[in-house]
Amino acid sequence: MLAETINNILNNAIEAIIVPKGQILVQLFKIKNGISIEVSDNGIGIPKQEMKRIMEPFFSTKKNIKNHGLGLSFCYKAIRAHDGEILVHSKKGKGTSVIIQFPKSRINPTKLNA
Repeated sequence: MLAETINNILNNAIEAIIVPKGQILVQLFKIKNGISIEVSDNGIGIPKQEMKRIMEPFFSTKKNIKNHGLGLSFCYKAIRAHDGEILVHSKKGKGTSVIIQFPKSRINPTKLNA
């Protein structure tokens, strides 16, 4: 579910950018209470009046008939199932940042073999 969540967020960023100057930045941060993954783009952004609805099932800002408006709703439910939070910051014409945060309790530490 988490891989699909990241895939959905990246696909949204890809659809939002304008080639050839479009940029997508993926960052991973260790934060006080866990980890944070941030996906940012310099795309078209989300209009302020639509920001309140972006996590609603079947709501979409896209005009594509293939889009059913389930992507961010799925992401929200998947992140919450892992006790995480998802935050979206966007400015029309400037881009969007999606921040996913997971608490330490949901992180499975692994050892890397050298």
